[in-house]
Formats: sequence, C-alpha cells, structure tokens
Amino acid sequence: MKFVSLSNALMFALLIVGAAILSFGYARLGITFCTAGTVLTAVNFYRLRCRNKLIYGLFEMATAMAFFYFLALGLYEKPYEPMRVELIVGRALTFFAAIYFMVRALDNIGQGLRGDRATRWKLFFEGKSTRGSS
Repeated sequence: MKFVSLSNALMFALLIVGAAILSFGYARLGITFCTAGTVLTAVNFYRLRCRNKLIYGLFEMATAMAFFYFLALGLYEKPYEPMRVELIVGRALTFFAAIYFMVRALDNIGQGLRGDRATRWKLFFEGKSTRGSS
C-alpha cells in the first residue's frame, strides 16, 4: 500500500508541476515533467491490470468508447472539412486505437471473470466451456 500511495503522490505532483511549467511557457521542461508523470500513470494502471483485470477491462472499455465518441463527434460536426492526408491518418489511427482498446478490454474482462460468468463468457465469445477442458 505504501508503494501505491507514494507512486500516486509522485504521479500527481509531476503532472501538476508539468502543467504549471507549461503555463509559464517552458514547453520542453513542462513536457518532460508530464512525460515522467505519464510513465507513473502507466505503472499504476499496469498494477491495477495485474491485480484486477475485470475493473481494468471495464475502465479500458469506457476509454475506448470515449475515443470512438469523440472521433464520431468530430466527423459529425465538421462534415465539409477538406480531407488532407494528415486528417485522414489521424482519424484512422484514432478509430483503430479505439477498436484495439475495446478488444484489449474484452480480453481483460474475460480474464477477470470467475465461475459461471467465466463459463458463459467463454461460450459466448469462444464457443467453448471452461468446465471439463484441459
């Protein structure tokens, strides 16, 4: 528990300091602090994934749905924007990132389920049961 508290405190401190430095116009230094904070964020999420895949998977699914929502909203609000290669690539990458997150989320949710729920999950997605299989 001590690691989690220290890690979270350091993560938030780095992100806040980075944001403050950015607001004063020191872009490179601010981005460096924010990057360090982001690495600690990833460490905390990985720790959550290792300890509770179901919760992590649900969070991942919500994030993927938000990615897709904002992508679709951008397409809807600017339908006549001239298409440039950068715009197409950016939207395509966002779309595939959302799909990738959803697949990863479903994988983590499936790995986090136990008992009868895990059996129903396997039957629905894989067409096989976890009972009696080796």
